[in-house]
Amino acid sequence: MSEININLVGVGSRQYQLLKCNLEVALQQLALPLYLCEITDIDWMLQYQVPNIPAVFFRNQILFDGTSTPTIETLIQTIYKHYYTTMRHDYATKKILVPVDFSDTSLSALLFAGELAARSDTTIDLVHIYGANFQLHEDISFELMKTKEKEILYQLEKFKHITPTHGSVQVLTKVQSKAILAYNVAAKLSSISKDYDFVVMGMTGTHALGKKHFGSIASYVAQNAECPVLLIPRAHQIKSLRKIVYAQNWIDNKDATLRHFLQFAASFHSNVYFTHINEAFDVQGFPSAEQLELQAKISEINPKIECRFVNLNSDDVRQGIEDYARQQEADLIVLVNQHRGRLNNVLGRSLTKEMALEANLPLMIYHE
Repeated sequence: MSEININLVGVGSRQYQLLKCNLEVALQQLALPLYLCEITDIDWMLQYQVPNIPAVFFRNQILFDGTSTPTIETLIQTIYKHYYTTMRHDYATKKILVPVDFSDTSLSALLFAGELAARSDTTIDLVHIYGANFQLHEDISFELMKTKEKEILYQLEKFKHITPTHGSVQVLTKVQSKAILAYNVAAKLSSISKDYDFVVMGMTGTHALGKKHFGSIASYVAQNAECPVLLIPRAHQIKSLRKIVYAQNWIDNKDATLRHFLQFAASFHSNVYFTHINEAFDVQGFPSAEQLELQAKISEINPKIECRFVNLNSDDVRQGIEDYARQQEADLIVLVNQHRGRLNNVLGRSLTKEMALEANLPLMIYHE
């Protein structure tokens, strides 16, 4: 993540120098990606209506003004609080897409989306794609489309209200129903995913697509969506996420992915098992330098997260991940697909496709 400025506003008075010294020590002890920027420009002070100088600003919000000089401890506590409040906002889940084919698996997906929504100020779009049953040569009238749309919206409203009591009215009021006309369901869902922070859907279902099934749609979306995708197995209801297995090569861990995931894990108070799989060609194993770099990033983002680092040997990546998840009685598997060549990415699209179709545990997929 790029550095964020802590702005010290004022001129070189004695109080200014003392505040600067305290800030430098506080930032050093915090060890966060924060940069001390000194601002002496009068126009800047007028623009942000600085009441007294010297003053300390964080993202254009005043933390301290010249009425007093905060101690190092006070600076540490205040900056720490504002920093993590900002990070929670920046990486919060605000909008969830739940594709529905009216199956029990879709209901499980909606229930879990409701659990996510209950933990943040999140809205859910309950979406059914229709049009796959129409033939391409058919003359689809406007009246026919509107009739079909009204029928589906009615079904969606009934569907969202069959959730159990713990779904709560509060969560249900955050659910919007949408019927979308499209011939290619998987492509349409992947396309609209760019407008969401999460897709939550079932791995299998009953969508009428000739020889295609909702499972293959889920697999396609998992590989092509432009946001994280969480897949729920058939007849599986997530009651807790106590243990999460996070499988990834440790090359080029992206801050945005890690921050998003760690916030997700923290909201469920999960223990995370960061897992590296060694295939037969991977003779180096788990590089200690890369593990230390990952540990440092995690400590910077959320030092309170409970996590372990595990190095596994398996000729079959999928089997290795699933066996370990089963041994740990994990509640969720996370895959990070880095879109790289095989030497740097054993967790590629083929594995994503395979697990999206057949995994027995809930599966979350990130793309980098």
